[in-house]
Amino acid sequence: MKKKHKRILIGIAAFIPVTFISLSFLIAVVIIKITGDTSDIENILQTLLLVDDTSDIGNVFHILLVVARGMMSIGIAFAIFDGIGFFIFNILNNQMPHDKKVGWGYMLLIINIVAVPAYWYNFIWKRRY
Repeated sequence: MKKKHKRILIGIAAFIPVTFISLSFLIAVVIIKITGDTSDIENILQTLLLVDDTSDIGNVFHILLVVARGMMSIGIAFAIFDGIGFFIFNILNNQMPHDKKVGWGYMLLIINIVAVPAYWYNFIWKRRY
């Protein structure tokens, strides 16, 4: 596999946490905005859709919430593994000055979800040292 393809795959892995976590929040917010009070979902759906049986529609919302939770879990797992992987790459990177390594190391550990895509872009994709 060519080096550019490897860098692209690493970039995809770097952006998965941001994408999945954002989409899961978006799905949850849309469901809550549509239903209003989540404790009384069937009565609200009956009122909004003017139907007597909302079991199928309630199941759709339930499935969407399960998908959102799954996407959140995948995003968090990728964030943890990305953070560890990029932190190790940062430590082993001999081309970067020590002060930059320390700064990026702290950022990769503390603000992982923002720092990993920025680190990928600067030091893997563009190779700015």
